[in-house]
Amino acid sequence: MESEQPNVSEQLVQLRKARTVCLQDDVYWPRIFEGILPIVKSPTPELRRWGAEFLAETFSTPVVDDARKTDMAIKALDTLVDLIYEKEAESLKFAVQSSASIYPLIFRYICANPKQTNEWQKMGVVKQRILWLWDSGPPGVQVCCIKFVQRVIQVQTPGVSDPRLANKAEISLAAVPTNHPLLPISALEAEAQGLLDRLLGVFHEEPVDPLLVTATLNCLAILIKSRSSISSKILSAVLSFNPLSTAIKNPTPKLKLMARCIENTVRVLLRNLMRTNPTGPHIQRISQYLHRIAQAKAELFDDSSRKRPAIAPPVAQPQDSAKRQKFEPPVPAPTPVTFTGPPTYANLFTLTKDAALTGFDVQQLPLDLVLQITLATFYSINQKTLDTAIQTVRERYTNFLTSPPTPQPPPVLTPQTAPPAAAQPSVPDPNLTAVSTTPPGSPPTIESKPALLALPPPVEEVKVKEDEAEEDEDMEDEYQVGTYRLPLPPYPRDSERIEAACQNVDRMFAVLDQLDNTPLVQRKNRGGLMRVAASTWDKDGWITLIVRLATRGLGACDVEVNGPDGRIQKIPSPVAQHVRERLLAYVLADFRHNCDAAVAWLYEEWYNDAVMKKCQIGEDRMPQYPIWLMKVVDGILPFVEAKDRLIVRFFGEVPELSSEILKKVKVLCLDPDRSPVGIQILLYNVLFRPPVKELCLDLFEDLYRNHKELEGATVKFIRKWRPLALEPAPAPTPPPQIKSEEGAGPSGETPQNQDSADAAQQNPNSTSDGHGQS
Repeated sequence: MESEQPNVSEQLVQLRKARTVCLQDDVYWPRIFEGILPIVKSPTPELRRWGAEFLAETFSTPVVDDARKTDMAIKALDTLVDLIYEKEAESLKFAVQSSASIYPLIFRYICANPKQTNEWQKMGVVKQRILWLWDSGPPGVQVCCIKFVQRVIQVQTPGVSDPRLANKAEISLAAVPTNHPLLPISALEAEAQGLLDRLLGVFHEEPVDPLLVTATLNCLAILIKSRSSISSKILSAVLSFNPLSTAIKNPTPKLKLMARCIENTVRVLLRNLMRTNPTGPHIQRISQYLHRIAQAKAELFDDSSRKRPAIAPPVAQPQDSAKRQKFEPPVPAPTPVTFTGPPTYANLFTLTKDAALTGFDVQQLPLDLVLQITLATFYSINQKTLDTAIQTVRERYTNFLTSPPTPQPPPVLTPQTAPPAAAQPSVPDPNLTAVSTTPPGSPPTIESKPALLALPPPVEEVKVKEDEAEEDEDMEDEYQVGTYRLPLPPYPRDSERIEAACQNVDRMFAVLDQLDNTPLVQRKNRGGLMRVAASTWDKDGWITLIVRLATRGLGACDVEVNGPDGRIQKIPSPVAQHVRERLLAYVLADFRHNCDAAVAWLYEEWYNDAVMKKCQIGEDRMPQYPIWLMKVVDGILPFVEAKDRLIVRFFGEVPELSSEILKKVKVLCLDPDRSPVGIQILLYNVLFRPPVKELCLDLFEDLYRNHKELEGATVKFIRKWRPLALEPAPAPTPPPQIKSEEGAGPSGETPQNQDSADAAQQNPNSTSDGHGQS
């Protein structure tokens, strides 16, 4: 026994090395797989477990293609039949996973080989065993069995009915022939429906097993997306399932956690379906279901998810000095400022007595620093302090508006500025009495006292002030500045206006690079025939604006030039030409994504040409549609590939095709590598465009007659539409015979000469020249 354990360990090391070789180079995988199959039947549990895991990895890896997987699956059927009866749970799980991976491969193999009865019988044995394990196996094995049942249902139900949308790599009941001896379609479909009912029955079982329900929900997503025939049935079962029912009946912590997990899985499944198919028929039902589940979940977990209420602060007691409440310091009321003289903003808003702060010049600080200090102060200020300061400033402002203005103090006279009479102080006359400034009838006030301010000023001082006022008026009149007006800008030249307009056009094209480049055929919302052009500022709206700017907007700015025949002809303006050149560059830069823009542009050009032909201003106008269509075709034809279907669509959607454009298609047909796409362009226009049908048929006939290498590709079209071209050319008819009045022959000969000519035709060896002698 001691010698066996190292032997098993060595074998496991060698097996892991073999697996590493397979992962490094998948070419060796089939050969190593055949060598590992006998090890799966080994009596040692470790070796069997490793072999079963290797089988599951082999059939699930994307490295190996389906053809090699099918060959290995056929060789592994006998091993799987033995392994499916394994009693160890791990090995049994790997066996069921391998069976789920190979069932579609074996099914497709039996569809193509109806005589391989043994392989299908072995697969049937494996299927019956797995269905039995689905009911009585361990929990982990049951989850693997659910995956196997999902594969069986997916294979044994019909896929997409439209062959254009069907995936050729998908395996479904549609691949089974009608008279297949081993695969009766009706029986297989009935079995799939029965397995589906059994799979959906997990939603109605009591008690609910969260492991099986979660595994079932994860498998149903694939069936809903890939099998439309059973998607409604599956969705009805899911929408009728209440994941919170068990927790509502018995709200224990375990059941609440289980209900939360199941509800999360259901919500993820339904939201994924809504995201992948936002316009499906079940979107409204799914939305209502999610809303109901959200409400039920909120009611169920309301008590557990609600935060605990805040604990009331304890009442402070004088005996408890260890825990004291935190009190904010009282907000000091700002000290009112007494207005002296005319009020200023500094006096109005100053709320401090600090002389250093009030005398500081804030203008010395940079503006960004002032903003930072201000914002930081507003973030950290106390609300009560701010309210008190605002109220104080408001009261000051109100008092200033309601109170009379304060008289200005008299100017201080210096010896240099004082007048001569003020140099000596004047002594008041004692005989003069003081004049009271108190109005009559008003009560006496404390401040009512004799004042010298009521005396008239000296005459000299009045004269000095009048002289100064006159001088100020004279200076104002002399230096008074009139109203200044900017001069009109110079009128731009034509070259400058054209350059500015072209720059604006370039900025419009710069906007297109930032928008969505999804083609029209791949968009979910394509609008309709009655949609308004350029109604939304998306890529189509900007393209329409630019195209109509070039065609209709700048159409009135055409330039008149002398044509080659001496007649006056109108050509597009330089700005319109610049817009068209930018459109051409934009289309050719990425034609596959900008094909819709090219078609819209050419349609506008064609329509504008047709409208201008009917107008008087467009009589001498040069049509633009043929010119730019030719440039677009010349730009895209060198890059057309043999399987390029977009070029067929382009030639089918442009409004008009001329013989010159079809000559370009002929060049494409003569290219050996790209002739199929050229033939398809001509065939599409023959079938769906009657105006150019005859031109395309003429081109078909020309290719058939003059190019033998294309005779096989064009003969079926000639036989269908031009059958007369297949008939041999008739012999040339002789010129009409004219009889002379003198009885001459058909060629003006005499009867004797005609007989000689007949004799010469009967005897070619005769030396006679066919003319008789006179």
